[in-house]
This record gives sequence, structure tokens and C-alpha cells, in this order.
Amino acid sequence: MNRRVLRFIIVAAGAALAIAFAFRQWQEAKRMAAASEQRRILRIDMQRQLSAAEESLHEARLQAADLDRELKTAGAQAGPAAGADPQSESARAGATAALHARYMKAYRDNLGVQWGLLFRLLGLSQDQTEKLKDLLVQREENDITVQQAANRRGLDESSPEIQALDDELDRENKAAIAALLGPQGYAQFRDYYHDRAILPIVSDLAGELYSTDNPLSAPQAQQLIGILAGSSDKKNGSTVVKGTLNWDEAIAGAQASLSQPQVEALAALRSQYDTDQQLTAFTKNLIESAAAPGP
Repeated sequence: MNRRVLRFIIVAAGAALAIAFAFRQWQEAKRMAAASEQRRILRIDMQRQLSAAEESLHEARLQAADLDRELKTAGAQAGPAAGADPQSESARAGATAALHARYMKAYRDNLGVQWGLLFRLLGLSQDQTEKLKDLLVQREENDITVQQAANRRGLDESSPEIQALDDELDRENKAAIAALLGPQGYAQFRDYYHDRAILPIVSDLAGELYSTDNPLSAPQAQQLIGILAGSSDKKNGSTVVKGTLNWDEAIAGAQASLSQPQVEALAALRSQYDTDQQLTAFTKNLIESAAAPGP
């Protein structure tokens, strides 16, 4: 590609991103005029923390899997003598434990963001909320245990042996959650878990409407979750697949549950999502073009 053309494309992309950023900043400045907007800023910050925690989860799991494979390989290659150094083994165990502890703390700290809407919908007391958080942390611990067991044994997670372990841990956790929430509460918990891919949309809409004359109520949020889930593709017949929402169908279905200003805000949110996707795709294509060899 001609350098002058490439330079022009890069400058144009930068200008487009700058305009989009400036527009977003202008919108944010208008919203911040109201005192109640401080709560929205807090929500955005908490969402960023959640994203950081999810990245930490991915990194932690990869590191744990790599460590398990390395230890297994080292043991197979070096034989019994490989485990003869207790100091080295203790150091590896300590590093793994520290990494795990950091991740689990970050995971629990962000449960209020990820599950906060459900806590409100269920009307949980503070004590019930903390107990449910404990069980959600245990659920994550179970997932990590299953992954590590599969790595140590050199098995796929879908193998009968690993699946049996997963089912046992999952059964105990579900029983404890059901005992805490009761039948109706557990049904809401299960639906919320399956619909978690579209929950950020409901959260964003609630934030947009919070300081207006038409805030999103808890019953409306619950109804909207069902509408968005029903307008999305499902994995295994129940779990919403991220990025498959049929917006036209969802907005049409929301007419019966939301007021006209709320529906208009949902349509505006769709436009914002579309713009974000277009900018992301444009930037990705530009980077790929710049990296491609010339003719």
C-alpha cells in the first residue's frame, strides 16, 4: 500500500475516533450536570472493574493450566527425583496459592456488579446477599477445581470422569443456593444465570434512564431481561449466546412493557451499540490493512 495513502487512512481513522470520543465526552458532560449522575459514574467504574476482573480470570486460568502442564511434563521427564526438592515444590505451591487468592478476592469484590440487579430483584437482605456471594465464589472455585483436575489427569473436561466430578460439585452448590433462596428465588437465579449475556444492555438502559422522569423499575427490568433473552439465540436451549440479539424483535416486544420514552432510549442505546461495533470493525480493518505487505 502507498505510504501516503496509508498515512491518510491512519489520520482519517484517528480523526473519526477523536470525533466519536469528543461526542461521547460532550454527552457525558451534559449528564454530569445532575447530581444523581454521580451514581451512573460509579456504575461505569464498577463495570470497568468487572472487566478487569474477567481479564484476570482468563489470565489466572491460563497460568494455572500452564503450571499444571509444566509440572506434569517435568515429573514425567525427570522421574522420581524431580519431586525431591521440597523447597522448589513449596515455592511453586506458594506462587500458585497467591495467584489463586488474588483472583478469588477480585472475583468476590465484583459480584455486586455482576449480580447486583438480581440481588435487588430478589429483595435479599444484607445477610442473604453475603451468603449468596459465598456460594457464587464456591461455584467459581468448583469450576477451577474441575479445570485443574482435567489438566492434571490429561483429560478433556467433557470426559466421563471429569464430568462426574463437575456434576457432583455443581449439584451440591445448586442445592445450597436453592435452600437459601427458596423455589421461586432459585428459579429467578437460574434464569438470570442463563441470561447473563444480555444483562449489560439492561444495566446500561437503567443507567441512561436513572436521572430522567422515566426510570426503569425492577419489574420492568425483569420483563426486559425476558424480552431480550427471547430475542436471542440460545446454547443448549437455555443459555443466551452473546452478540445474537435481534434488536428489531426486542424493541418491538418491549413496547408492551416500557413507556414510549423508555423504548426510545432503548432504540438510542441500540444505535450506540451499533456505532461502537462499527468503530471497532473499522479500526480492526485499518490495522489489518496497515500490517498487510504491499504489492
